[in-house]
Amino acid sequence: MKKLIITLLAFAACCIAASAQTVESIRKDYNDVQAEIKLINDPDYPPKNRYSVTVEQMLGGSGQHNENVTMYFYEDEDEEHPGNSIRSIHFVTVNYNFAAMKYHEEYLFTESGVLEFVYGKDYMDGTEYEYRFYCNSNGVIKVIVNTKEMGEDKFKQAYAGAMTEKYKYSYNLFKDRAERYKKLFAAIEDSTQK
Repeated sequence: MKKLIITLLAFAACCIAASAQTVESIRKDYNDVQAEIKLINDPDYPPKNRYSVTVEQMLGGSGQHNENVTMYFYEDEDEEHPGNSIRSIHFVTVNYNFAAMKYHEEYLFTESGVLEFVYGKDYMDGTEYEYRFYCNSNGVIKVIVNTKEMGEDKFKQAYAGAMTEKYKYSYNLFKDRAERYKKLFAAIEDSTQK
Protein backbone atom coordinates (compact mmCIF):
# COMPACT_ATOMS: atom_id res chain seq x y z
CA MET A 1 0.00 0.00 0.00
CA LYS A 2 2.88 2.35 0.86
CA LYS A 3 4.47 1.71 -2.54
CA LEU A 4 1.19 2.53 -4.29
CA ILE A 5 0.83 5.82 -2.41
CA ILE A 6 4.45 6.78 -3.11
CA THR A 7 4.01 5.89 -6.79
CA LEU A 8 0.81 7.94 -7.03
CA LEU A 9 2.46 10.93 -5.32
CA ALA A 10 5.46 10.71 -7.66
CA PHE A 11 3.12 10.51 -10.67
CA ALA A 12 1.15 13.54 -9.45
CA ALA A 13 4.36 15.52 -8.94
CA CYS A 14 5.48 14.66 -12.48
CA CYS A 15 2.12 15.76 -13.89
CA ILE A 16 2.27 19.06 -12.02
CA ALA A 17 5.86 19.65 -13.19
CA ALA A 18 4.94 18.81 -16.79
CA SER A 19 1.99 21.18 -16.63
CA ALA A 20 4.16 23.98 -15.22
CA GLN A 21 6.73 23.39 -17.97
CA THR A 22 4.01 23.64 -20.57
CA VAL A 23 2.66 26.89 -19.14
CA GLU A 24 6.20 28.29 -19.13
CA SER A 25 6.77 27.18 -22.73
CA ILE A 26 3.47 28.82 -23.74
CA ARG A 27 4.54 32.04 -22.03
CA LYS A 28 7.84 31.87 -23.92
CA ASP A 29 5.98 31.32 -27.23
CA TYR A 30 3.73 34.28 -26.40
CA ASN A 31 6.68 36.57 -25.61
CA ASP A 32 8.47 35.44 -28.78
CA VAL A 33 5.43 36.21 -30.94
CA GLN A 34 5.03 39.64 -29.29
CA ALA A 35 8.65 40.48 -30.20
CA GLU A 36 8.06 39.21 -33.74
CA ILE A 37 4.87 41.30 -34.10
CA LYS A 38 6.74 44.39 -32.95
CA LEU A 39 9.17 43.83 -35.85
CA ILE A 40 6.41 43.06 -38.35
CA ASN A 41 4.53 46.23 -37.42
CA ASP A 42 7.66 48.33 -38.00
CA PRO A 43 7.11 50.16 -41.32
CA ASP A 44 10.70 49.35 -42.37
CA TYR A 45 10.25 45.59 -41.86
CA PRO A 46 9.87 44.06 -45.34
CA PRO A 47 7.63 40.97 -45.16
CA LYS A 48 4.28 41.57 -43.50
CA ASN A 49 3.20 38.06 -42.55
CA ARG A 50 -0.27 39.00 -41.47
CA TYR A 51 -3.83 39.33 -42.71
CA SER A 52 -6.10 42.07 -41.41
CA VAL A 53 -9.88 42.16 -41.65
CA THR A 54 -12.01 45.12 -40.58
CA VAL A 55 -15.77 44.97 -40.16
CA GLU A 56 -17.83 48.12 -39.69
CA GLN A 57 -21.58 47.80 -39.33
CA MET A 58 -24.56 49.38 -37.64
CA LEU A 59 -26.21 47.02 -35.16
CA GLY A 60 -29.80 47.66 -34.12
CA GLY A 61 -30.09 48.61 -30.49
CA SER A 62 -26.35 49.04 -29.87
CA GLY A 63 -25.14 51.35 -32.64
CA GLN A 64 -21.90 51.26 -34.57
CA HIS A 65 -19.94 48.00 -34.31
CA ASN A 66 -16.30 47.87 -35.35
CA GLU A 67 -14.20 44.72 -35.35
CA ASN A 68 -10.54 44.45 -36.31
CA VAL A 69 -9.02 40.99 -36.72
CA THR A 70 -5.29 40.62 -37.38
CA MET A 71 -3.94 37.16 -38.13
CA TYR A 72 -0.19 36.52 -38.07
CA PHE A 73 1.07 33.31 -39.61
CA TYR A 74 3.95 30.87 -39.90
CA GLU A 75 5.39 30.54 -43.38
CA ASP A 76 7.50 27.57 -44.46
CA GLU A 77 8.86 26.65 -47.87
CA ASP A 78 6.84 23.91 -49.57
CA GLU A 79 9.50 21.25 -50.24
CA GLU A 80 7.26 19.41 -52.73
CA HIS A 81 6.59 22.61 -54.72
CA PRO A 82 9.67 24.88 -54.65
CA GLY A 83 8.75 28.56 -54.80
CA ASN A 84 5.49 27.96 -52.93
CA SER A 85 5.00 28.36 -49.22
CA ILE A 86 2.88 26.64 -46.63
CA ARG A 87 1.22 29.00 -44.17
CA SER A 88 -0.45 28.23 -40.88
CA ILE A 89 -2.15 30.53 -38.41
CA HIS A 90 0.10 31.60 -35.54
CA PHE A 91 -1.44 34.46 -33.56
CA VAL A 92 -4.70 36.40 -33.77
CA THR A 93 -5.61 39.70 -32.16
CA VAL A 94 -9.20 40.90 -32.13
CA ASN A 95 -10.49 44.30 -31.05
CA TYR A 96 -14.20 45.02 -31.18
CA ASN A 97 -17.01 46.83 -29.46
CA PHE A 98 -20.66 46.31 -28.64
CA ALA A 99 -22.35 49.56 -27.66
CA ALA A 100 -19.92 51.32 -25.29
CA MET A 101 -18.08 48.13 -24.23
CA LYS A 102 -14.67 47.47 -25.80
CA TYR A 103 -13.19 43.99 -26.07
CA HIS A 104 -9.71 42.65 -26.79
CA GLU A 105 -8.87 39.01 -27.47
CA GLU A 106 -5.69 37.10 -28.34
CA TYR A 107 -5.27 33.56 -29.63
CA LEU A 108 -1.92 31.76 -29.92
CA PHE A 109 -1.62 28.59 -32.00
CA THR A 110 1.14 26.03 -32.39
CA GLU A 111 2.57 25.47 -35.86
CA SER A 112 0.26 22.46 -36.23
CA GLY A 113 -2.78 24.64 -35.45
CA VAL A 114 -3.45 23.57 -31.84
CA LEU A 115 -4.85 26.37 -29.67
CA GLU A 116 -2.13 27.14 -27.13
CA PHE A 117 -3.28 30.31 -25.36
CA VAL A 118 -6.38 32.49 -25.12
CA TYR A 119 -6.66 35.94 -23.61
CA GLY A 120 -10.02 37.66 -23.48
CA LYS A 121 -12.23 40.01 -21.52
CA ASP A 122 -15.90 39.97 -20.67
CA TYR A 123 -18.30 42.12 -18.67
CA MET A 124 -21.06 40.80 -16.39
CA ASP A 125 -23.16 42.56 -13.76
CA GLY A 126 -20.78 45.49 -13.30
CA THR A 127 -17.66 43.32 -13.17
CA GLU A 128 -14.96 43.13 -15.83
CA TYR A 129 -13.39 39.68 -16.24
CA GLU A 130 -9.97 39.03 -17.73
CA TYR A 131 -9.36 35.40 -18.76
CA ARG A 132 -6.16 33.56 -19.61
CA PHE A 133 -6.43 29.95 -20.73
CA TYR A 134 -3.25 27.91 -21.26
CA CYS A 135 -3.89 24.87 -23.44
CA ASN A 136 -2.28 21.88 -25.07
CA SER A 137 -3.63 19.20 -27.40
CA ASN A 138 -5.48 17.61 -24.44
CA GLY A 139 -7.34 20.80 -23.44
CA VAL A 140 -6.91 23.52 -20.83
CA ILE A 141 -4.01 23.03 -18.44
CA LYS A 142 -4.28 26.29 -16.50
CA VAL A 143 -6.82 29.08 -16.05
CA ILE A 144 -6.14 32.55 -14.67
CA VAL A 145 -9.09 34.85 -14.03
CA ASN A 146 -8.74 38.45 -12.90
CA THR A 147 -11.67 40.70 -12.01
CA LYS A 148 -12.23 44.40 -11.63
CA GLU A 149 -15.37 46.18 -10.49
CA MET A 150 -16.48 49.07 -12.69
CA GLY A 151 -14.65 52.20 -11.59
CA GLU A 152 -11.65 50.32 -10.16
CA ASP A 153 -8.24 50.85 -11.71
CA LYS A 154 -6.57 47.48 -11.23
CA PHE A 155 -7.53 43.86 -11.73
CA LYS A 156 -7.35 41.43 -8.81
CA GLN A 157 -6.65 37.75 -9.28
CA ALA A 158 -9.87 35.84 -8.67
CA TYR A 159 -8.67 32.36 -9.65
CA ALA A 160 -5.57 30.51 -10.85
CA GLY A 161 -5.49 26.76 -11.31
CA ALA A 162 -6.95 23.88 -13.25
CA MET A 163 -10.09 24.22 -15.36
CA THR A 164 -13.27 24.20 -13.30
CA GLU A 165 -16.90 23.97 -14.28
CA LYS A 166 -17.27 27.67 -13.45
CA TYR A 167 -15.03 28.74 -16.35
CA LYS A 168 -15.87 26.11 -18.99
CA TYR A 169 -18.63 28.19 -20.56
CA SER A 170 -16.32 31.19 -21.07
CA TYR A 171 -13.54 28.99 -22.40
CA ASN A 172 -15.89 27.30 -24.87
CA LEU A 173 -17.00 30.70 -26.20
CA PHE A 174 -13.38 31.70 -26.80
CA LYS A 175 -12.53 28.29 -28.26
CA ASP A 176 -15.42 28.59 -30.73
CA ARG A 177 -14.20 32.03 -31.76
CA ALA A 178 -10.68 30.64 -32.23
CA GLU A 179 -12.10 28.01 -34.59
CA ARG A 180 -13.93 30.72 -36.55
CA TYR A 181 -10.68 32.67 -36.93
CA LYS A 182 -8.92 29.52 -38.14
CA LYS A 183 -11.67 29.13 -40.76
CA LEU A 184 -11.38 32.80 -41.73
CA PHE A 185 -7.61 32.36 -42.12
CA ALA A 186 -8.15 29.26 -44.28
CA ALA A 187 -10.68 31.13 -46.45
CA ILE A 188 -8.24 34.01 -47.00
CA GLU A 189 -5.43 31.55 -47.73
CA ASP A 190 -7.62 29.69 -50.21
CA SER A 191 -8.67 32.88 -52.00
CA THR A 192 -5.15 34.35 -52.22
CA GLN A 193 -3.32 31.18 -53.27
CA LYS A 194 -5.27 30.56 -56.49
